[in-house]
Amino acid sequence: MAKFGLEVIRLEQDGESCRLSITVPASVTGDIYHGASFARALQEGIEVEGLDATALHEALVEKIGESSLQGHLDAYIMGAMAPFAVAESGLETIMDPAVVSKESLVPNVPFTFEATVVLKPRFSLSSYGPVTVTLEKPQVTEAEIDIQIAGLVERYGGAPLEGIDDAWVAKYVSIVETVADLREMMREQGVAFKNEEIEEAKHFLTASELAKRLEGSIPDEVYAFAQKETIKTLRGQIEEKGWSMKEFMETQKVPEQQFSMQAMLETRERLRQNFALEALARHLGLELTPEDIDEALSRIAPGQEEQARKDFESSGRRHLLEEAALRDKANKWLVETAHYEYRE
Repeated sequence: MAKFGLEVIRLEQDGESCRLSITVPASVTGDIYHGASFARALQEGIEVEGLDATALHEALVEKIGESSLQGHLDAYIMGAMAPFAVAESGLETIMDPAVVSKESLVPNVPFTFEATVVLKPRFSLSSYGPVTVTLEKPQVTEAEIDIQIAGLVERYGGAPLEGIDDAWVAKYVSIVETVADLREMMREQGVAFKNEEIEEAKHFLTASELAKRLEGSIPDEVYAFAQKETIKTLRGQIEEKGWSMKEFMETQKVPEQQFSMQAMLETRERLRQNFALEALARHLGLELTPEDIDEALSRIAPGQEEQARKDFESSGRRHLLEEAALRDKANKWLVETAHYEYRE
């Protein structure tokens, strides 16, 4: 049975958008009405303890007015129910739906509104075969080794860098006994670290190469929405750390205009990669497993996977998690099948 018992009807659909009629049943509107009222009361600093539904309504009307309260309630139910309705419609969409209603929310009475969704564009690739990526051969220079040894000297003391000898190494570095062995160990560790970096970079590099095969143009409004969401997410992350955007810009030592341009370019590249990976997933006929979802959650919210899962599901946006997991699976295939060329 559909979540919340929503009735979702497709009214109009063309190649770019679809208009949905969504009816929330009376069995649900009461709880949403009271939940939205309670949330707004807390936001307005109203003491809610001991207030019944009628008293809470009266307090809110006195604080913000009948019209503002009704607008808040209507926006709340439409915002909360639209994602679930879109998911139940079976449509592949992008961007937030535009919602509108000609009626007002009344508790324990069905509420109907409309949502217009933008259909996600589907693209083809000029080729679906493995990609070829050129990588830097991992090498560690003598200068890089000198920097690592200088760090040891700073930690343990005992000699200037040029004065390091086998006796110093034997005294302070228990796992090797000579300068030559120390340098070789650091070379091996450096190569291993760079190999790890290369493995991480393969996901981006292969997807970037695949995106070059994308046929067609991504609509400007999709670019604009994605960039807005990118900035919104970044702003939220910055504010969680107690910074303002201005303070963040100052720490990055990047002019705001340059930062915006860089964000736009990164957003465009990410979008192209996403559409290309989705096209590849469709071509390969990839299907998700529970393990694929778990891996996606580990990438999206490491250490907080279960909370992230609940957030996706409770907000009606599980389909976004599934889309991300499917792209990850296509990207994994791409990394495993790619041809790698190494240059010195």
